Amino acid sequence: MQSIATLDITIIVFPSILLGIMLGYFIGEMTSLRMIDRVVLSLIACSIGGVIVSFLLNFLIPITTLVILLSSISVLGGIILGLVYNWTPPQEPARRSHIIFEPYDDEDFERELNESLRGSQ
Repeated sequence: MQSIATLDITIIVFPSILLGIMLGYFIGEMTSLRMIDRVVLSLIACSIGGVIVSFLLNFLIPITTLVILLSSISVLGGIILGLVYNWTPPQEPARRSHIIFEPYDDEDFERELNESLRGSQ
């Protein structure tokens, strides 16, 4: 005995994968997010997207735990496909450049300090 029919599986899986691909495509191009942020956002979108798709398909298939689980897994698969298709690496933070001056004696230090202060005024 099958717990869910094959036609019902296709009705659940295809919209879930399409939603997941769209979500993964948009998450993949968010360069301002770090890698861990993208992973967490993908997992949250997976669970919420699976529940939304299963509730939207409620008029075709009665909602069960298996339907919600299958829908969430399909959304996760679509998100992974979308991420692979449109992955952009995260932006590296700009490095601050600074100059280190190590004087040999205090007179050199005072002279360099006075020159730099006069130049900035």
